[in-house]
Amino acid sequence: MSNDKAVKNRAFDFATVGFRPYVETKEFVTIGVIAQDAATGEFDFSLLGANERGRIAAMFPKLADNIYPEARKQIQSNFEFVRAEKSDASTFSSLLTPREGVFCFPVRGRLLAPSMPDALAALSEKF
Repeated sequence: MSNDKAVKNRAFDFATVGFRPYVETKEFVTIGVIAQDAATGEFDFSLLGANERGRIAAMFPKLADNIYPEARKQIQSNFEFVRAEKSDASTFSSLLTPREGVFCFPVRGRLLAPSMPDALAALSEKF
């Protein structure tokens, strides 16, 4: 028998964040992930750095230096607001509701991880 303490995993609902400037083509570039602890409501996110535009420039070269940076600032601000507030499952669900705009949440699921930083790291590496 081992004396090591077992790490208890927590369940995190997650979604990828996609930059999709042309809805009609359905093409997008994954720029980050959002996650919420299913039990506590803790919300956090991870986005590509503000100057990391290589993926955007490869797919949408005309938008990488003007539209994308402004749109990224706006969604980061929205996510920071949600993180600061006590959120619940309905808040997370509301974020994922399809609407007009340049962002989409194409991949959704649930992940087990010991902590929010671990969950975001695993998701960022995967997507």
